[in-house]
Amino acid sequence: MEAQRHLAPHHPHSPLVPAKRDPPSPGQSVAEQIEALKQSNEHLRGRVMELELVNDLMKSRVSELESSEQKARSTIENLKSDISGYQVRENELYRKIDKLQDELVGAYKTRHSRSPSSSSRGDEESAAKRRKVSLSELVEEKNQQNAQQSASPVPNGDMKVE
Repeated sequence: MEAQRHLAPHHPHSPLVPAKRDPPSPGQSVAEQIEALKQSNEHLRGRVMELELVNDLMKSRVSELESSEQKARSTIENLKSDISGYQVRENELYRKIDKLQDELVGAYKTRHSRSPSSSSRGDEESAAKRRKVSLSELVEEKNQQNAQQSASPVPNGDMKVE
């Protein structure tokens, strides 16, 4: 019912259009007719002012909503940009982790491998059976080495401090 009122303001039952006035009765004097027209005119002016006020309120609300929408869109774009930057950073960190892991594995293998000239057939078999080294084992070994180095005395007899 509300939609019909807004879609068809010319409808006779619409609150936006005043009811039609009956033509002046033949018994009314000209002064009475003029007075009735003045009252009708004042009523219509008041209604126009009310509608202008409602129109202004609606315009300001639409403006507020448009501004809010623009701010939300701007915030969304900023967040998307931030996410993109964080993804790039995450990928860089994963590459660094992979590189460091490769370096640790390489250092571990270099440190724990034997030279090919001095190895016997048994050494080759044991090397083939050697288990895969995990990153946590390498880190633990490095921490133990650092702890041993920091606890070992320096040439002047003092403890080494890092």
